[in-house]
This record gives sequence, C-alpha cells and structure tokens, in this order.
Amino acid sequence: MSSHNQSPPASPGGSRRRSGQTNATPPAAKGATSARKDGKPTAASASGKEKEKDSSKPKSKKELEAERLALEEAERNKPPPSGSGQFEFANGAIYEGEWKELPGLGKVRHGFGRFRHGGELYEGTWKEGNISGRGQYHFSSGAMYDGDWLLNRFHGRGTYRWPSGAAYTGEWVENHMHGAGAFITSNGERFEGKFHNDRFLNAQGHWIPPTTEEVRQ
Repeated sequence: MSSHNQSPPASPGGSRRRSGQTNATPPAAKGATSARKDGKPTAASASGKEKEKDSSKPKSKKELEAERLALEEAERNKPPPSGSGQFEFANGAIYEGEWKELPGLGKVRHGFGRFRHGGELYEGTWKEGNISGRGQYHFSSGAMYDGDWLLNRFHGRGTYRWPSGAAYTGEWVENHMHGAGAFITSNGERFEGKFHNDRFLNAQGHWIPPTTEEVRQ
C-alpha cells in the first residue's frame, strides 16, 4: 500500500489532536509586542513604545548649535582648491604660476609665479593675490628691486638699483629706505649707516669715498 500524508478526519464538534500535542501557547518571539484582548497595549508594549519615542526625541538648540559650529570649523579648515597655470588679463598682463581659490574672490595668485605687464616683470612669491615674500621686480625704466615684499611694497631687506647705477642695499619699510643700509651713488660714493624715510642720518652713519677702481667702473 502506498503511503500518503492525508490527515485523519476531524471528529464531530472538534478537531483531532495527534498524540503528544498540547494546547499550550508558544512563547512570544523576543521583541514581539504583546496586546490584551481588548486591543489595549500591555505594560510591556507601552514601555517599548515609550523607549522608541525617546530615541527619536528632537535635538536641543544647544546640540544643534554645536553641530553647526563643528561643520563651520571643518569647512574653514578644508584646504582651498589650488593649482598652476597661465592667466591673461584684460589690460594685456600675463601671469604664469601657482594659484588658489578663495571664497568670493575666485582664483588668485598664490605661491611662486611670473607676472609680466608691458616692459615690467616680476618673478617671485605671491600670497592671496598680493606680492609678498621674496622676489625680483624689473621696472620699465631700467630700475630693479630684489628682496623682501609685503602686500606689494618693498618691506624687509633688499637691494634697489637705479638706472643711473646708484644702488641701496639694506632695510625697507613700505617702499622707503628705513633702517640699517648702504647707499652707493652712481660715481661710487658710499653712505653706510642709518636711514629714515629715504634720508641718510649723518649722525648715525659715515661717508665712504669711492676707490679709484670704483670710479673707473
């Protein structure tokens, strides 16, 4: 006889149970919500909903402000985009060198670069669009400055040579010979000492007459 899985017929008025089966209700799965017959949640389910509600509690103003400040700090510390290339200006000037991008200003000269405009040439460092650091500037007049810069001005220590051949080497403050330095005239006379706003202070320096070889040059 072939076997089959047909269940035995139910007895009148009830269902037939197999041997060993009980009417015990299986335990609820972990995390399942229990409810009473009247549809109202039990104490256990109400407690679970309360915890769920607490976890989705909106953040306080203090927490939101702290998050905002953290995001702003991260944005400030993020290095700006940078690179190198060649730029041509409307007046015909050309810049070749490094740049970086600043908020509200776009790409500005920053780093080492060469700037040429007409008969003038600057080669040196830039900082956020200004000549700052160390560099050499050749003027269309034939003059030349080689030294320290700050915000497009001679500032620090450097040498300026006039077309006549005269030269000054020493300290500068905002385009003025100011501090310790030495000035050599076109015929070789040398003034060495303290300068104040382009003027030589006789009381704090001395005049050095040129040698025969210097006069010949």
